[in-house]
Amino acid sequence: IYITIIDKMLIAIPKSKNEKDSINHHIELIKSKLKTEEASLAKYRQIKAGLMQDLLSGKVEVKVEKEVQVG
Repeated sequence: IYITIIDKMLIAIPKSKNEKDSINHHIELIKSKLKTEEASLAKYRQIKAGLMQDLLSGKVEVKVEKEVQVG
């Protein structure tokens, strides 16, 4: 990045403490939501890995219904 580009950039700066606190509060809410979603994703990945292991090892049998011809 060149200084000429940075010099032309406009950056909004919150003026009041209330505005800063509000922005910070929203950022914390987003961080919290991301943390929760990442934990859920990790849990689902573990479940998927366990289910795949059960399927691939033959521990769980896959039942296939009778094939239906199309056309």
